[in-house]
Amino acid sequence: MVWNRWQVRPALANDRFADPGWSYQEPVVRPCPRCGGQLHSLRKPYESAGKTYRYVALVCPACPATFTLSEVGAKSTTTS
Repeated sequence: MVWNRWQVRPALANDRFADPGWSYQEPVVRPCPRCGGQLHSLRKPYESAGKTYRYVALVCPACPATFTLSEVGAKSTTTS
């Protein structure tokens, strides 16, 4: 997904980021902690206890790098 969209292969912040099933969501309010570039969020659905949730991966195509929400000090992609 990242390669197809930005033609970069960043190191993965979490092994699950390599799994299939991710989709692009939106640009993120918070800047990249490494270079200050624009972060983008990707989502992947998963089920737990009969409910559907979505994993979040943050991608900076400029570095390139990936991050988890906790690595950038956020609980969601819409807070700064």
